[in-house]
Amino acid sequence: MNNLALIIALTLITSFAWSTDKEPTRLQLLLASPEIQGAMAFDNGDYETAFSYMLPLAKEGNADAQMLVGYLYEQGLGVLKNDKTAIKWYLLAAEQNDLLAQARLGRMYEKGTGVEKNNEEANKWYALIMAKSNARGFNDIAEMFADDDGRIGDYDAAIKWFRLAAKQGSTNAQTSLGAMYKAGKGVTQSPIRAHMWLMIAALNRDKSSAKMLPESAKALTTKDLSKAQVLAAACVKSKYKDC
Repeated sequence: MNNLALIIALTLITSFAWSTDKEPTRLQLLLASPEIQGAMAFDNGDYETAFSYMLPLAKEGNADAQMLVGYLYEQGLGVLKNDKTAIKWYLLAAEQNDLLAQARLGRMYEKGTGVEKNNEEANKWYALIMAKSNARGFNDIAEMFADDDGRIGDYDAAIKWFRLAAKQGSTNAQTSLGAMYKAGKGVTQSPIRAHMWLMIAALNRDKSSAKMLPESAKALTTKDLSKAQVLAAACVKSKYKDC
């Protein structure tokens, strides 16, 4: 499933499950709801259908729907691209404490997309995220920017949020940083740094990273492998400050 659609669908399902003691029957009803149908349509690339499901919900004040409608307008999926309209919907969702909307809104102010560039306004939204979120939230934001529905992602933004999540111990983020260093996405390509982050994730008991280490090591000379080990040790010892 597309990262953004998955994040929204899981948010809806999780919040619903916590609110009821009749999970099986009620969960089936939820899966047939406009929110999930819209997320599924989005995941399947049927953006016009996703928009038709989400717009009425967005108008009713559903923050998840407002976030997705904003994204559809920003990317020009199922509707004509309109950055100003995207900002309108992101703002509505952001004011309801939607982390993804706050991150996208901040990024648009940071880059001057659809609005005059304003670092102060961007930092205001970033500060709200930093004040109330955690590694999981940072990782969700990073995955959203890294993915951008299979097209070229905003890798600079993704790296920023992956680093924040990684420094809070997220093995998903640590593994993702390894992948991005390997591919040179948002950073200078570095097999050494890629291996370093995989080692760190493995040290934090991430099984998938541990399985990737032997293949990653094949791309390194003995000297480079030793360097990656030294960097990983320094990173962990500094509590992720020297990474």
